[in-house]
Amino acid sequence: MSNGQSPSSGTKRAILEAAVRLFAKHGYAATPLSMIAAEVGIRKPSLYNHYANKEAILAAVFELFRTHVRPPQDAESMLAQLEGRSAEQVLNGMIDWYMTHTDQAEIADTWIILSEEQFVNAAAAQLILEVTERMVEFTRSAFRWMHARGLLPHLENPTQAGEAFGYAFRGIRLEYVLRRHHGFPTDEPRRRMQALAQFFATGGGMNL
Repeated sequence: MSNGQSPSSGTKRAILEAAVRLFAKHGYAATPLSMIAAEVGIRKPSLYNHYANKEAILAAVFELFRTHVRPPQDAESMLAQLEGRSAEQVLNGMIDWYMTHTDQAEIADTWIILSEEQFVNAAAAQLILEVTERMVEFTRSAFRWMHARGLLPHLENPTQAGEAFGYAFRGIRLEYVLRRHHGFPTDEPRRRMQALAQFFATGGGMNL
């Protein structure tokens, strides 16, 4: 294969991609293995050459999400790229970075799967908590970084403000994902993201 994958690994990846699309569209419980196999263009027995069962596919979906949805491991390096910008520009730059990932169909669909499964699947709940904490820790670090450079002089507690920003942004982003998934307009949540950045950059979190 031109991408260096073996036919077997290519099929395994195709199964995973099909499962993500179908789980997001129909729900995990309502998606039989036969539907996934048909989507890939293989027979159901062939699917077992790659995954032992549907639970194994779901676990692979979760691992894919864990691998790809993460803030930069080195927050300082990413933030250094925003050196010299205003606080509002830094916050909007962070939002744009996250939304670039969010707009990837596979990631957006996996958010839908996790949102549905989190109340019945402990692994899904744990993954959402893990990814959320990583994101919020990044926003805490970003606010401390901005405060140290005098970009947020009004803040009393940049760590707490960064946490508040992170959780607020997470909520708006989830609304964006839901709207995007169902074909609803997404202009309003994007506007609220910009308003959130302006709010914190201009003193909205001054008592935090």
